[in-house]
Amino acid sequence: MIRLPFRLQSGAIWQCLSIAVRFRSSPHVNDREAPRVVTPRVLCPISDPMHWPQVKFPRSGKNGNRIMPIEANSTTKSALTYTRNSRFGRTGQPKTERYGRQKKFAVNRKKQSVNRKNDEILRTNRRAYDAMADAKNPLCQPATQSELSDPMATIDSTGWLGESIVGARVLCLAAGGGRHSALYSAAGADVTVVDLSPAMLELDRQVAAERRFKVRIIETSMEDLSMFRPAEFDIVVQPVSTCYVPDIRVVYEQVARVLRGGGVYTSQHKSPVSLQASLDPAPDNRSPSGVSYGLLHPYYRDSPVPASPSPSTAAGRLRESGAIEFLHRWEQMIGGLCRSGFAIEDLVEPVHAKRDSETGSFAHRAQFIAPYVRIKARRLGDPPSLGENGGSTKTAILMP
Repeated sequence: MIRLPFRLQSGAIWQCLSIAVRFRSSPHVNDREAPRVVTPRVLCPISDPMHWPQVKFPRSGKNGNRIMPIEANSTTKSALTYTRNSRFGRTGQPKTERYGRQKKFAVNRKKQSVNRKNDEILRTNRRAYDAMADAKNPLCQPATQSELSDPMATIDSTGWLGESIVGARVLCLAAGGGRHSALYSAAGADVTVVDLSPAMLELDRQVAAERRFKVRIIETSMEDLSMFRPAEFDIVVQPVSTCYVPDIRVVYEQVARVLRGGGVYTSQHKSPVSLQASLDPAPDNRSPSGVSYGLLHPYYRDSPVPASPSPSTAAGRLRESGAIEFLHRWEQMIGGLCRSGFAIEDLVEPVHAKRDSETGSFAHRAQFIAPYVRIKARRLGDPPSLGENGGSTKTAILMP
């Protein structure tokens, strides 16, 4: 065994890493041209790939020094091979493979960086909604007694779900807060509610216990529905929430997997223009009302929409304090549904405008910009047979 000091990636500081070096050579006619292969093996256990040591190998061609990660195998953390005379073109290992490993490692690090950013977005939005639930924000209020007495009038004013949903398997996606789960349970559905915020789900638990509703409650992100079986639900309903994820396509794909063929997916979204526009009116002589709401943010963007500094009541309803929100273009919202295996059957913009509302209020801004859009989509594919569905009532509900 030979112990060699390797120069680590630490500037001018020299550190020694105890390694076992094994020399291998294949038979050649001319021994001077035989490539010499060095296989470093780290003797100390290292569990996190992000902290594996990086060894600086000798200079390699015009690209200079190459920092190569030490990869893992089943027994030890090892074992890149390096050919000392590779710069002369006589290699025991193709350059493309060696450089390819380095490129693959860089791609993995980039993916890990993206995952860390997404995790931070989830944590931030979870804290925002936990705070809203604790503060009894108007957006986090459970269903009232009058709404529960006639639940279908509240949850299906457009008639998208038919006359009855008794026995339907319903997923209330990103819908914690004690409202949707209670309304659909009161309508006779078999309800599962999913949300990222434990404080919001606690409201669902309280309402279910008080009303004696049978509700399955799961804390997870709308981007991860892996705990459900394929085609487990007949209906998926999602209130305004897709603005909290960077890529709406991921949500659509998750819903497509858990929704059966012929099932209905109703979702409500923040209008892209509403996220672009200012929350407070500005004087405008060209407008009959003397004010207007201008566009502040680009339509084509991947970064979050900047938080609004406005203290107005409209800002409180249109932008959740402390949350990270993303603008999704119409092509992403509508085209993304079609590309994920859905057929769009209807689209409405709920009316929140009031003619005599106070300037700068939520209802006044809604005269200029529709804040939300609601979409009805149907999962493509063959619906279950009458016998599998458990009766003719549910089939009549879910089929057009």
